[in-house]
Amino acid sequence: MFSARYHNWQIAETMTSASIAEQTARKTQTHVESLERRLKRLEEQVERLTLGAMALAELRRDRLGVPQADLDAKVEEIDLRDGKLDRKLSSPLPICPGCRRTNSPQRTFCLYCGKRLPVSPLF
Repeated sequence: MFSARYHNWQIAETMTSASIAEQTARKTQTHVESLERRLKRLEEQVERLTLGAMALAELRRDRLGVPQADLDAKVEEIDLRDGKLDRKLSSPLPICPGCRRTNSPQRTFCLYCGKRLPVSPLF
């Protein structure tokens, strides 16, 4: 009798674990699908931006006669603004005007003193 109760308890525990695992798998699948949609949108944006950049580069060359070397030098200058030549556009971390501490770029107000953080210009 004790053995039957123990086995029934084990079955119930296993079913509960399986149910939790199934719920977790569904949530994970939903999250993966959301990330896949976001990735697709980002890839489409990159394609559009690439086309636009190519068009601007060709117009610059054909209509303005600006040499490729000048464009390459400007790209390097902009790349070095964050202190690293890494072919990435990184914004420096915002520094609080009140306490001079570095904050996360996602923050609007200083984590330490509460002052409004400066907004970096888009361009």
